[in-house]
Amino acid sequence: MNKLAGQACLALSMALVGSYVALSKPLVAALPVFLLAWLRFGIGALATLHWLNKPADELPLDRSTHRLLFLEALLGNFLFSICMLYGVALSSAVAAGVVMAAIPAAVAVLGWLWLKEKPSMRMGLATALAVFGIALLSAWAICYWPAQCCVRRPTRSWASA
Repeated sequence: MNKLAGQACLALSMALVGSYVALSKPLVAALPVFLLAWLRFGIGALATLHWLNKPADELPLDRSTHRLLFLEALLGNFLFSICMLYGVALSSAVAAGVVMAAIPAAVAVLGWLWLKEKPSMRMGLATALAVFGIALLSAWAICYWPAQCCVRRPTRSWASA
């Protein structure tokens, strides 16, 4: 896969995440967060069921790889979904989208810290703009909605579910 195709796939994935955030807003108003998370994982499990057949020439995974896969699933799927759904339930879709726009910046910073990747000037500028967008949203919320500060009560609680 060439660089352009890789960048196109990443752009598509971010567009899908953005649509997931926007579509989650009316869903968290109607359904509990953990039910939505389990629905997401159930649909994903059904869609990827055919991947369980291991090719005969594939080597077995070692213990370290199993641990990394578990951590990736826990952090990258489960906790991300729960935190994102609660965040969308407690804020506006626009506020959630602006905060979620910082995901690439967070990945860049973590890549720099853990993987020792050298950030480019463009990556530094993108990270600074993401931080600026979140700061601007926070300042705007404090100035125009001091009582709410961008946080709204969920429309449905566990007690009424």
